[in-house]
Amino acid sequence: FESFSLQDTERFHEVRKKLIEAIRNKSIHPYFQPIVSLRTGDIFGYEVLSRIKYRDEILRGDYDFAVADASALTPEIDKILFLRAIKHFGDY
Repeated sequence: FESFSLQDTERFHEVRKKLIEAIRNKSIHPYFQPIVSLRTGDIFGYEVLSRIKYRDEILRGDYDFAVADASALTPEIDKILFLRAIKHFGDY
């Protein structure tokens, strides 16, 4: 059995609160990272990465996404990200 400190619990709840507010404000933004062919050097696609903004802070890192997963917030984050990515490309 793994023990958690009060500090761990407080940090978890703080990150969860930030994620919930970012979802409410739809402050989840797509960033497009090119996928490049090693053979030709040509871009043949993009990976969509999420940047979650909480006030003036960008939430990043494995811990923030682990909190989102543990709190069942990932589907809502994915939905916002997907809709924004589609909007970015329009009819393309």
